[in-house]
Amino acid sequence: MDYNIEKIASNRLKIEVTISAEEYQQNLKKSYEKNKEYFEVQGFRQGKAPYAMVKRKFGVEALYEDADNFALNESYFKIVEENDVEAVDYPEIDIQERSEEVGMKYTAEVEIIPEFELADYNGMEVVKHDHPFSEADVDAELENMRTQNARLISREEDEVSQKGDSVNIDFDGYVDGEQFEGGQAESYELELGSGSFIGNFEEQLEGLKAGEEKDVVVTFPENYGVDTLNNKEATFKVKVNDIKYKELPELDDEFASEISEFETVEELRGDLHKRMKESYDNHMEEAAREGALTTLVEKTEIDVPNALVERQLDMMIKDLEQRLMQQGMDLKTYYEITGSTEADSKEQMKDNAVKRAKTDLIIEKLVEEMNPEITDEEVMDLAKEYAKAYNQDEEFAETLIQSNRAGVEHDVKLKKVLAELVSKVKFIDAPEHAEGE
Repeated sequence: MDYNIEKIASNRLKIEVTISAEEYQQNLKKSYEKNKEYFEVQGFRQGKAPYAMVKRKFGVEALYEDADNFALNESYFKIVEENDVEAVDYPEIDIQERSEEVGMKYTAEVEIIPEFELADYNGMEVVKHDHPFSEADVDAELENMRTQNARLISREEDEVSQKGDSVNIDFDGYVDGEQFEGGQAESYELELGSGSFIGNFEEQLEGLKAGEEKDVVVTFPENYGVDTLNNKEATFKVKVNDIKYKELPELDDEFASEISEFETVEELRGDLHKRMKESYDNHMEEAAREGALTTLVEKTEIDVPNALVERQLDMMIKDLEQRLMQQGMDLKTYYEITGSTEADSKEQMKDNAVKRAKTDLIIEKLVEEMNPEITDEEVMDLAKEYAKAYNQDEEFAETLIQSNRAGVEHDVKLKKVLAELVSKVKFIDAPEHAEGE
Protein backbone atom coordinates (compact mmCIF):
# COMPACT_ATOMS: atom_id res chain seq x y z
CA MET A 1 0.00 0.00 0.00
CA ASP A 2 1.21 3.50 -0.89
CA TYR A 3 -0.36 6.75 0.23
CA ASN A 4 0.10 10.48 0.26
CA ILE A 5 -1.39 12.91 2.79
CA GLU A 6 -2.13 16.49 1.78
CA LYS A 7 -3.46 19.20 4.06
CA ILE A 8 -6.03 21.00 1.92
CA ALA A 9 -7.29 23.25 4.75
CA SER A 10 -6.35 23.89 8.36
CA ASN A 11 -9.08 21.46 9.40
CA ARG A 12 -9.14 19.04 6.47
CA LEU A 13 -6.86 16.36 5.00
CA LYS A 14 -6.89 14.61 1.64
CA ILE A 15 -5.39 11.12 1.62
CA GLU A 16 -4.58 9.46 -1.73
CA VAL A 17 -4.23 5.69 -1.40
CA THR A 18 -3.03 3.02 -3.79
CA ILE A 19 -3.59 -0.64 -2.89
CA SER A 20 -1.63 -3.19 -4.92
CA ALA A 21 -3.31 -5.80 -7.09
CA GLU A 22 -2.10 -8.54 -4.76
CA GLU A 23 -3.57 -6.82 -1.68
CA TYR A 24 -6.89 -6.16 -3.40
CA GLN A 25 -7.09 -9.78 -4.60
CA GLN A 26 -6.86 -10.86 -0.96
CA ASN A 27 -9.83 -8.60 -0.14
CA LEU A 28 -11.77 -10.11 -3.05
CA LYS A 29 -11.18 -13.55 -1.57
CA LYS A 30 -12.36 -12.30 1.85
CA SER A 31 -15.51 -11.05 0.15
CA TYR A 32 -15.99 -14.45 -1.47
CA GLU A 33 -15.61 -16.23 1.89
CA LYS A 34 -18.16 -13.90 3.47
CA ASN A 35 -20.75 -14.32 0.73
CA LYS A 36 -20.16 -17.76 -0.81
CA GLU A 37 -23.23 -19.32 0.80
CA TYR A 38 -25.42 -16.99 -1.29
CA PHE A 39 -23.96 -18.03 -4.68
CA GLU A 40 -25.71 -20.82 -6.57
CA VAL A 41 -23.60 -22.57 -9.23
CA GLN A 42 -24.92 -25.63 -11.08
CA GLY A 43 -23.09 -28.79 -10.11
CA PHE A 44 -22.11 -27.51 -6.66
CA ARG A 45 -23.91 -27.56 -3.35
CA GLN A 46 -25.07 -24.21 -1.98
CA GLY A 47 -22.02 -22.34 -0.69
CA LYS A 48 -19.52 -24.84 -2.09
CA ALA A 49 -18.81 -23.28 -5.50
CA PRO A 50 -15.07 -22.49 -5.89
CA TYR A 51 -13.83 -18.90 -6.00
CA ALA A 52 -12.96 -19.11 -9.70
CA MET A 53 -16.39 -20.51 -10.62
CA VAL A 54 -18.20 -17.74 -8.71
CA LYS A 55 -16.19 -15.07 -10.52
CA ARG A 56 -16.81 -16.73 -13.89
CA LYS A 57 -20.58 -16.97 -13.42
CA PHE A 58 -21.34 -13.75 -11.52
CA GLY A 59 -18.38 -11.60 -12.47
CA VAL A 60 -15.75 -10.28 -10.10
CA GLU A 61 -17.92 -7.16 -9.70
CA ALA A 62 -20.26 -9.17 -7.46
CA LEU A 63 -17.48 -9.22 -4.88
CA TYR A 64 -16.54 -5.55 -5.10
CA GLU A 65 -18.79 -4.08 -2.37
CA ASP A 66 -17.41 -6.11 0.54
CA ALA A 67 -13.92 -6.21 -0.95
CA ASP A 68 -13.97 -2.42 -1.04
CA ASN A 69 -15.11 -2.25 2.58
CA PHE A 70 -12.35 -4.64 3.68
CA ALA A 71 -9.73 -2.67 1.75
CA LEU A 72 -10.93 0.72 2.97
CA ASN A 73 -11.16 -0.26 6.63
CA GLU A 74 -7.76 -1.94 6.68
CA SER A 75 -5.94 0.84 4.83
CA TYR A 76 -7.66 4.01 6.05
CA PHE A 77 -7.54 3.27 9.78
CA LYS A 78 -3.96 2.06 9.53
CA ILE A 79 -2.95 5.34 7.87
CA VAL A 80 -4.82 7.37 10.52
CA GLU A 81 -3.12 5.47 13.34
CA GLU A 82 0.38 5.61 11.83
CA ASN A 83 0.16 9.37 11.29
CA ASP A 84 -1.71 10.37 14.48
CA VAL A 85 -4.52 11.89 12.45
CA GLU A 86 -7.10 13.45 14.81
CA ALA A 87 -10.15 12.84 12.63
CA VAL A 88 -13.43 14.28 13.93
CA ASP A 89 -15.76 12.43 11.55
CA TYR A 90 -15.94 9.62 9.03
CA PRO A 91 -14.07 10.29 5.78
CA GLU A 92 -15.59 11.12 2.41
CA ILE A 93 -14.41 8.30 0.13
CA ASP A 94 -14.02 8.52 -3.63
CA ILE A 95 -12.96 5.27 -5.33
CA GLN A 96 -11.27 6.12 -8.64
CA GLU A 97 -10.30 2.62 -9.74
CA ARG A 98 -10.38 -0.98 -8.67
CA SER A 99 -9.78 -4.31 -10.41
CA GLU A 100 -7.96 -7.58 -9.96
CA GLU A 101 -5.27 -6.45 -12.36
CA VAL A 102 -4.39 -2.98 -10.99
CA GLY A 103 -5.65 -3.10 -7.42
CA MET A 104 -7.50 -0.12 -5.93
CA LYS A 105 -7.05 3.64 -5.92
CA TYR A 106 -9.13 5.97 -3.77
CA THR A 107 -9.05 9.33 -2.01
CA ALA A 108 -10.33 10.04 1.47
CA GLU A 109 -11.10 13.56 2.66
CA VAL A 110 -11.59 13.97 6.38
CA GLU A 111 -12.05 16.81 8.85
CA ILE A 112 -9.46 16.98 11.60
CA ILE A 113 -8.75 18.89 14.79
CA PRO A 114 -7.11 22.02 13.37
CA GLU A 115 -3.73 23.27 14.48
CA PHE A 116 -4.06 26.69 16.09
CA GLU A 117 -2.36 29.01 18.53
CA LEU A 118 -4.14 30.36 21.57
CA ALA A 119 -4.37 34.13 21.76
CA ASP A 120 -1.90 35.55 24.28
CA TYR A 121 -3.82 35.45 27.54
CA ASN A 122 -1.06 36.85 29.74
CA GLY A 123 -2.40 40.25 30.72
CA MET A 124 -5.39 39.83 28.40
CA GLU A 125 -8.04 42.38 29.36
CA VAL A 126 -11.31 40.88 30.55
CA VAL A 127 -14.33 42.96 31.52
CA LYS A 128 -15.04 42.42 35.20
CA HIS A 129 -18.46 41.21 36.30
CA ASP A 130 -18.88 43.37 39.36
CA HIS A 131 -21.83 43.55 41.70
CA PRO A 132 -20.66 44.28 45.25
CA PHE A 133 -22.46 42.24 47.87
CA SER A 134 -24.12 44.27 50.60
CA GLU A 135 -26.77 44.17 53.30
CA ALA A 136 -29.14 45.58 50.70
CA ASP A 137 -29.08 42.17 49.02
CA VAL A 138 -30.08 40.55 52.29
CA ASP A 139 -32.84 43.13 52.78
CA ALA A 140 -34.14 42.40 49.28
CA GLU A 141 -34.23 38.66 50.01
CA LEU A 142 -36.09 39.23 53.28
CA GLU A 143 -38.60 41.38 51.39
CA ASN A 144 -38.96 38.59 48.82
CA MET A 145 -39.68 36.14 51.64
CA ARG A 146 -42.38 38.48 52.97
CA THR A 147 -43.92 38.67 49.48
CA GLN A 148 -43.88 34.88 49.09
CA ASN A 149 -45.71 34.52 52.40
CA ALA A 150 -48.20 37.33 51.82
CA ARG A 151 -51.94 36.82 52.27
CA LEU A 152 -54.25 37.62 49.35
CA ILE A 153 -57.25 39.67 50.44
CA SER A 154 -60.16 40.67 48.19
CA ARG A 155 -60.56 44.37 47.60
CA GLU A 156 -63.81 46.15 48.45
CA GLU A 157 -66.36 46.60 45.66
CA ASP A 158 -65.47 50.26 45.17
CA GLU A 159 -61.70 49.69 45.14
CA VAL A 160 -59.79 49.51 41.85
CA SER A 161 -56.98 47.20 40.77
CA GLN A 162 -53.37 48.29 41.21
CA LYS A 163 -49.98 47.05 40.09
CA GLY A 164 -49.05 44.05 42.24
CA ASP A 165 -52.66 42.95 42.69
CA SER A 166 -53.83 39.50 41.64
CA VAL A 167 -56.85 39.66 39.36
CA ASN A 168 -59.15 36.83 38.37
CA ILE A 169 -60.24 37.39 34.77
CA ASP A 170 -62.09 35.89 31.82
CA PHE A 171 -60.70 36.86 28.43
CA ASP A 172 -61.45 36.22 24.78
CA GLY A 173 -58.87 37.23 22.15
CA TYR A 174 -59.46 38.24 18.52
CA VAL A 175 -57.14 38.93 15.59
CA ASP A 176 -58.66 40.43 12.44
CA GLY A 177 -62.06 39.87 14.02
CA GLU A 178 -61.51 36.11 14.46
CA GLN A 179 -60.84 34.12 17.63
CA PHE A 180 -57.41 32.49 17.73
CA GLU A 181 -56.16 29.32 19.40
CA GLY A 182 -54.97 29.88 22.97
CA GLY A 183 -56.61 33.30 23.21
CA GLN A 184 -59.44 32.32 25.56
CA ALA A 185 -59.60 31.52 29.28
CA GLU A 186 -61.93 31.69 32.27
CA SER A 187 -61.07 32.44 35.90
CA TYR A 188 -57.46 33.11 34.97
CA GLU A 189 -55.28 34.36 37.85
CA LEU A 190 -52.92 37.15 36.78
CA GLU A 191 -50.59 39.29 38.88
CA LEU A 192 -50.53 42.80 37.46
CA GLY A 193 -46.96 43.86 36.75
CA SER A 194 -45.62 40.31 36.52
CA GLY A 195 -44.95 40.61 32.78
CA SER A 196 -46.81 37.36 32.09
CA PHE A 197 -48.79 38.84 29.19
CA ILE A 198 -47.55 40.56 26.05
CA GLY A 199 -47.14 44.30 25.67
CA ASN A 200 -49.02 46.52 28.12
CA PHE A 201 -51.91 44.09 28.61
CA GLU A 202 -51.49 44.14 32.38
CA GLU A 203 -51.17 47.93 32.62
CA GLN A 204 -54.53 48.31 30.88
CA LEU A 205 -56.18 46.28 33.63
CA GLU A 206 -55.08 48.69 36.35
CA GLY A 207 -57.79 50.99 37.68
CA LEU A 208 -60.67 48.57 37.14
CA LYS A 209 -63.23 47.33 39.66
CA ALA A 210 -64.45 43.76 40.11
CA GLY A 211 -67.26 43.07 37.62
CA GLU A 212 -66.04 45.61 35.06
CA GLU A 213 -65.25 44.72 31.45
CA LYS A 214 -62.74 46.24 29.05
CA ASP A 215 -61.39 45.75 25.54
CA VAL A 216 -57.62 45.47 25.80
CA VAL A 217 -55.67 46.11 22.58
CA VAL A 218 -52.10 44.83 22.26
CA THR A 219 -49.66 43.94 19.46
CA PHE A 220 -47.89 40.59 19.38
CA PRO A 221 -44.08 40.78 19.05
CA GLU A 222 -42.65 40.33 15.56
CA ASN A 223 -40.81 37.19 16.74
CA TYR A 224 -43.64 35.80 18.89
CA GLY A 225 -43.15 32.37 17.32
CA VAL A 226 -46.59 31.80 15.79
CA ASP A 227 -46.81 32.87 12.14
CA THR A 228 -50.49 33.84 12.38
CA LEU A 229 -49.82 36.10 15.39
CA ASN A 230 -46.39 37.59 14.71
CA ASN A 231 -46.63 41.42 14.72
CA LYS A 232 -50.44 41.21 14.74
CA GLU A 233 -52.76 43.54 16.66
CA ALA A 234 -55.13 41.67 18.96
CA THR A 235 -58.18 42.72 20.93
CA PHE A 236 -58.97 40.91 24.17
CA LYS A 237 -62.44 41.23 25.68
CA VAL A 238 -61.67 41.03 29.41
CA LYS A 239 -63.96 40.74 32.42
CA VAL A 240 -62.55 41.24 35.92
CA ASN A 241 -64.12 38.74 38.30
CA ASP A 242 -62.17 39.47 41.47
CA ILE A 243 -59.26 41.60 42.71
CA LYS A 244 -56.95 40.64 45.56
CA TYR A 245 -54.14 42.63 47.11
CA LYS A 246 -51.17 41.30 49.04
CA GLU A 247 -50.96 41.84 52.78
CA LEU A 248 -47.32 41.34 53.74
CA PRO A 249 -46.50 39.92 57.16
CA GLU A 250 -44.49 42.01 59.59
CA LEU A 251 -40.77 41.31 59.59
CA ASP A 252 -40.54 40.24 63.22
CA ASP A 253 -39.47 37.28 65.32
CA GLU A 254 -42.86 35.60 64.90
CA PHE A 255 -42.46 35.71 61.11
CA ALA A 256 -38.91 34.35 61.35
CA SER A 257 -39.98 31.40 63.52
CA GLU A 258 -42.93 30.56 61.21
CA ILE A 259 -40.92 30.35 57.99
CA SER A 260 -37.55 29.07 59.24
CA GLU A 261 -35.76 27.12 61.91
CA PHE A 262 -34.71 30.33 63.63
CA GLU A 263 -36.43 32.08 66.53
CA THR A 264 -35.45 35.66 65.73
CA VAL A 265 -35.13 37.93 62.69
CA GLU A 266 -31.51 38.57 63.69
CA GLU A 267 -30.71 34.85 63.48
CA LEU A 268 -32.56 34.53 60.16
CA ARG A 269 -30.71 37.54 58.75
CA GLY A 270 -27.35 36.14 59.88
CA ASP A 271 -28.01 32.80 58.20
CA LEU A 272 -29.20 34.50 55.01
CA HIS A 273 -26.09 36.70 54.96
CA LYS A 274 -23.81 33.68 55.30
CA ARG A 275 -25.51 31.63 52.59
CA MET A 276 -25.95 34.52 50.20
CA LYS A 277 -22.31 35.61 50.61
CA GLU A 278 -21.14 32.07 49.87
CA SER A 279 -23.39 31.93 46.80
CA TYR A 280 -22.17 35.37 45.74
CA ASP A 281 -18.52 34.36 46.04
CA ASN A 282 -19.14 31.19 44.00
CA HIS A 283 -21.01 33.21 41.39
CA MET A 284 -18.21 35.76 41.11
CA GLU A 285 -15.62 33.01 40.71
CA GLU A 286 -17.71 31.37 38.00
CA ALA A 287 -18.24 34.75 36.29
CA ALA A 288 -14.47 35.35 36.31
CA ARG A 289 -13.80 31.96 34.73
CA GLU A 290 -16.58 32.44 32.18
CA GLY A 291 -15.41 35.96 31.33
CA ALA A 292 -11.77 34.92 30.88
CA LEU A 293 -12.68 31.90 28.75
CA THR A 294 -15.20 33.82 26.64
CA THR A 295 -12.66 36.56 25.92
CA LEU A 296 -10.02 33.98 24.99
CA VAL A 297 -12.52 32.30 22.63
CA GLU A 298 -13.27 35.63 20.98
CA LYS A 299 -9.58 36.46 20.47
CA THR A 300 -8.45 33.01 19.25
CA GLU A 301 -8.83 32.20 15.56
CA ILE A 302 -9.84 28.64 14.69
CA ASP A 303 -11.35 27.03 11.60
CA VAL A 304 -13.90 24.95 13.49
CA PRO A 305 -14.66 21.63 11.72
CA ASN A 306 -18.25 21.36 10.48
CA ALA A 307 -18.57 17.93 12.07
CA LEU A 308 -18.00 19.41 15.54
CA VAL A 309 -20.58 22.11 14.88
CA GLU A 310 -23.11 19.51 13.71
CA ARG A 311 -22.43 17.49 16.85
CA GLN A 312 -23.20 20.53 18.99
CA LEU A 313 -26.35 21.25 16.99
CA ASP A 314 -27.58 17.69 17.52
CA MET A 315 -27.06 18.06 21.27
CA MET A 316 -28.85 21.42 21.28
CA ILE A 317 -31.85 19.91 19.46
CA LYS A 318 -31.95 17.11 22.06
CA ASP A 319 -31.86 19.72 24.83
CA LEU A 320 -34.78 21.53 23.17
CA GLU A 321 -36.67 18.25 22.91
CA GLN A 322 -36.15 17.53 26.62
CA ARG A 323 -37.29 21.02 27.63
CA LEU A 324 -40.42 20.63 25.50
CA MET A 325 -41.15 17.22 27.06
CA GLN A 326 -41.09 18.83 30.50
CA GLN A 327 -43.82 21.16 29.21
CA GLY A 328 -45.83 18.24 27.82
CA MET A 329 -44.97 18.88 24.17
CA ASP A 330 -42.95 17.02 21.54
CA LEU A 331 -40.78 18.43 18.75
CA LYS A 332 -43.31 17.65 16.02
CA THR A 333 -46.05 19.61 17.79
CA TYR A 334 -43.65 22.47 18.53
CA TYR A 335 -42.69 22.79 14.86
CA GLU A 336 -46.35 22.64 13.80
CA ILE A 337 -47.30 25.41 16.24
CA THR A 338 -44.35 27.64 15.35
CA GLY A 339 -44.53 26.91 11.63
CA SER A 340 -40.83 26.05 11.61
CA THR A 341 -38.61 23.02 11.05
CA GLU A 342 -35.56 21.39 12.62
CA ALA A 343 -33.49 23.03 9.90
CA ASP A 344 -34.82 26.43 11.02
CA SER A 345 -33.89 25.64 14.62
CA LYS A 346 -30.38 24.61 13.63
CA GLU A 347 -29.92 27.78 11.59
CA GLN A 348 -30.90 29.88 14.62
CA MET A 349 -28.60 27.85 16.88
CA LYS A 350 -25.62 27.74 14.53
CA ASP A 351 -23.63 30.69 15.90
CA ASN A 352 -23.97 29.35 19.42
CA ALA A 353 -23.00 25.85 18.24
CA VAL A 354 -19.84 27.22 16.59
CA LYS A 355 -18.96 29.03 19.82
CA ARG A 356 -19.48 25.88 21.88
CA ALA A 357 -17.36 23.76 19.56
CA LYS A 358 -14.64 26.42 19.52
CA THR A 359 -14.73 26.66 23.32
CA ASP A 360 -14.26 22.89 23.64
CA LEU A 361 -11.22 23.02 21.36
CA ILE A 362 -9.69 25.87 23.35
CA ILE A 363 -10.30 24.11 26.67
CA GLU A 364 -8.52 21.00 25.39
CA LYS A 365 -5.65 23.17 24.14
CA LEU A 366 -5.35 24.83 27.56
CA VAL A 367 -5.26 21.44 29.28
CA GLU A 368 -2.61 20.24 26.79
CA GLU A 369 -0.40 23.33 27.16
CA MET A 370 -0.69 23.82 30.93
CA ASN A 371 -0.67 20.07 31.65
CA PRO A 372 -1.58 20.49 35.34
CA GLU A 373 -0.56 17.84 37.83
CA ILE A 374 -3.38 16.30 39.85
CA THR A 375 -3.51 14.08 42.92
CA ASP A 376 -5.77 11.22 43.97
CA GLU A 377 -7.02 13.44 46.79
CA GLU A 378 -8.12 16.14 44.34
CA VAL A 379 -9.92 13.57 42.21
CA MET A 380 -11.76 12.21 45.26
CA ASP A 381 -12.63 15.71 46.50
CA LEU A 382 -14.27 16.58 43.18
CA ALA A 383 -16.13 13.26 43.09
CA LYS A 384 -17.46 14.08 46.58
CA GLU A 385 -18.60 17.49 45.30
CA TYR A 386 -20.54 15.73 42.55
CA ALA A 387 -22.02 13.31 45.09
CA LYS A 388 -23.14 16.22 47.28
CA ALA A 389 -24.70 17.99 44.31
CA TYR A 390 -26.82 14.88 43.65
CA ASN A 391 -27.60 14.36 47.37
CA GLN A 392 -25.57 11.14 47.37
CA ASP A 393 -23.15 9.72 49.93
CA GLU A 394 -19.40 9.09 49.62
CA GLU A 395 -20.03 5.60 48.26
CA PHE A 396 -21.44 7.30 45.16
CA ALA A 397 -18.18 9.25 44.81
CA GLU A 398 -16.13 6.06 44.96
CA THR A 399 -18.39 4.37 42.40
CA LEU A 400 -18.07 7.40 40.13
CA ILE A 401 -14.27 7.22 40.23
CA GLN A 402 -14.30 3.49 39.51
CA SER A 403 -16.65 3.87 36.54
CA ASN A 404 -15.37 7.16 35.10
CA ARG A 405 -12.04 8.08 36.64
CA ALA A 406 -10.75 9.59 33.39
CA GLY A 407 -13.74 11.92 33.24
CA VAL A 408 -13.32 13.10 36.82
CA GLU A 409 -9.57 13.56 36.31
CA HIS A 410 -10.27 15.67 33.22
CA ASP A 411 -12.69 17.84 35.22
CA VAL A 412 -10.03 18.37 37.92
CA LYS A 413 -7.57 19.46 35.23
CA LEU A 414 -10.19 21.74 33.73
CA LYS A 415 -10.76 23.48 37.08
CA LYS A 416 -7.04 23.98 37.46
CA VAL A 417 -6.43 25.39 33.99
CA LEU A 418 -9.36 27.80 34.29
CA ALA A 419 -8.06 28.97 37.67
CA GLU A 420 -4.64 29.46 36.06
CA LEU A 421 -6.22 31.36 33.17
CA VAL A 422 -8.07 33.66 35.60
CA SER A 423 -4.79 34.34 37.44
CA LYS A 424 -3.06 35.44 34.22
CA VAL A 425 -5.65 37.79 32.71
CA LYS A 426 -6.22 41.41 33.69
CA PHE A 427 -9.73 42.26 34.85
CA ILE A 428 -10.94 45.73 33.99
CA ASP A 429 -14.10 47.71 34.76
CA ALA A 430 -16.81 47.72 32.11
CA PRO A 431 -16.52 50.81 29.90
CA GLU A 432 -19.08 53.46 30.73
CA HIS A 433 -21.56 54.08 27.94
CA ALA A 434 -21.91 57.56 26.66
CA GLU A 435 -25.12 59.28 27.63
CA GLY A 436 -28.00 58.26 25.41
CA GLU A 437 -26.46 54.93 24.40
